[in-house]
Amino acid sequence: MRLKTNSILRIVFSTLLSLLCFQVFGNSYPDSALLLIEHYNNTGRSKQSSKYESRLYNMYGKYYYLQSEYPTSLEYHTKALEILEKNGDLKVLGSSYNGIGLIFLGQYDYQKAILWQEKSLDIYEQIGDSVSMAKAYFNLGLAFSETALYDSAFYYLKKSEALALRVKFYRGIYLAENRLADLSFKLGDIEGALEGYSKVIKGDQNGELY
Repeated sequence: MRLKTNSILRIVFSTLLSLLCFQVFGNSYPDSALLLIEHYNNTGRSKQSSKYESRLYNMYGKYYYLQSEYPTSLEYHTKALEILEKNGDLKVLGSSYNGIGLIFLGQYDYQKAILWQEKSLDIYEQIGDSVSMAKAYFNLGLAFSETALYDSAFYYLKKSEALALRVKFYRGIYLAENRLADLSFKLGDIEGALEGYSKVIKGDQNGELY
């Protein structure tokens, strides 16, 4: 009975941690991110396990990315990958691939950003993580738009918007619609831009963005 209870508690803890990570890292709160990392580190939970180490490295990678300390962020994500590519923790593996892709986006190395975002997308498709897929589509759209490959940019941004709408990922809807509108405006499609911005404003008024 005690073993069963402990297993349930571990599942609940893991679920709550995932939700907290989504809110903290997804909305770019570096101070809260550091508190979350410290809490996770202080739980003393299976500190010798590779799963624990890889998640901790992944969290630090995200934290330093939020601080724009890209070399340090890359170092931690690389440490995470050394473990993750062996232990098969696909959720965190996809997250570190995505994290490295974001680093290269931040450094304006768009070809590498695309490569790593595609790797993360492959993982998210395998495990059926729709929210993370929507994020990867968005990041790919962003990278392609910066390389003037506009057809690919529209393709991925529209996929991001459609998937975010389907799973009610409101922040993802906002980001995709806003970027699509920006891109339409940049290319001189004023009607398309106005339509896109109208969607964003309507979503904001309905309290759906976050």
